[in-house]
Amino acid sequence: MLSHSNSVERRTVLEAKTLRKMGCNVLLLCRTLDDRPLVEMTDGLLVIHLPGKTRCKIPSAVLPMQEWIAKAISLIPLEAHCVPPGTRISPPTYLQREPVDIPSDIFKVHFDVYPLNLWEAQVVELALAIGDIDVVHMHDFEALRPGIFVAKRLGIPTVFDVHEIWAYIPLFHDKIQNRAHIFNLEALFIPHCTQLVTVNKQFAEIIKRDYNYDRIGIFTNTTERPSGFDVRKRYDYIRTRVPIPHEHKIMLFVGNVSPLCNIDPLLIGMATARPDLDMVFLTAGVYVPLYRELAAQLGIGNRVHFLDIVPWSEIPLWCASADVGVMPYQAISTSMRLSSPNNMYDFIAAATPIIGSSELVNVAEIVGGEGFGLLAPLRLPADYMKLINDMFDESLGGPERFHKAMVEKGDKYLLDQEIRPFTTMYRTLLNSLNVELALQQSRT
Repeated sequence: MLSHSNSVERRTVLEAKTLRKMGCNVLLLCRTLDDRPLVEMTDGLLVIHLPGKTRCKIPSAVLPMQEWIAKAISLIPLEAHCVPPGTRISPPTYLQREPVDIPSDIFKVHFDVYPLNLWEAQVVELALAIGDIDVVHMHDFEALRPGIFVAKRLGIPTVFDVHEIWAYIPLFHDKIQNRAHIFNLEALFIPHCTQLVTVNKQFAEIIKRDYNYDRIGIFTNTTERPSGFDVRKRYDYIRTRVPIPHEHKIMLFVGNVSPLCNIDPLLIGMATARPDLDMVFLTAGVYVPLYRELAAQLGIGNRVHFLDIVPWSEIPLWCASADVGVMPYQAISTSMRLSSPNNMYDFIAAATPIIGSSELVNVAEIVGGEGFGLLAPLRLPADYMKLINDMFDESLGGPERFHKAMVEKGDKYLLDQEIRPFTTMYRTLLNSLNVELALQQSRT
């Protein structure tokens, strides 16, 4: 598996866990921007963190990069279930390898114009050094180039895991990452993917339309409950960390905060809503100080709390410690309108009623259709204020009126159910390669 993310995402862990249950060996090569260990075990998954942004030509003879990769290989445990002992290559053998060949003329032209950056180059070099790989699973847009490079070099299939439809997201990056560049890049590489998997049927339809590609499976942004979790019980993780008055209700947002998450109108709307509400953000990111200051300016600083994000496996416990889960997102882009927010599945797992926008297609289908919460078009602060007040209106039954439906119907949106198409897709792919699977208890 390849991922350009600086953290090991829940989706990646759950897929790897599923593949291991099917008898596969899984190794994740991802990016790091900090001082994380080069090799570590995360949620049962062996992870190698490779750094860098600087662009470099391939083949490369830059000694520091070779030393880094040689060290990574030397640190892979011989007994690791996800790297069979026979595939381990010692540093001296690796350092004597011939330079990597560009896979084909069309890709050679591409890589001449857009050379592999440092992270991509290290992914290619390390993957080719390991060598005994059956499938390259590429998580999202940034992993597509090195993944296809490796697959073409080794003659193996690929799975492109589309978390987002990046060509439809408003971007604030440098000019290399504009919509046209992303579209052209995906148009070049997607036809060479053996299989795609994405988060919902709407994303799949756009991919099929834009790239004339239909080998697409669906695996949602689902989650699983912690061991021993009782969906009928309410927990107290938030109140043990934050001095919230007993008579106040708690609203919770989970995830990084930014202007694209529409936090501004949420806080402005909250400032004019009923005063017995506290807003908790389980979050991180550079915008936290900005929103803390905004809350203070609105006079609600004492009722708005920012807590550090916790491991994904613990999030349902925190969600079950709130009265309502908040998804403030607006339908400001195609990607957002069709999104399947991660925190929607966290709130469902916890049976915590949800407020969100009725203009988000999958939120309307699941939250609205199943009776998991209250939705309305969200555009202005007044929309947020009204939705908040309506959710907590005791004459209508308050948030508790949604709890029964979430307890009774929530399970079908959790991992055990949602993983089935992914399992079927991989079983078909691996069987086509005559890979012998040990299916254990994961038959679905």
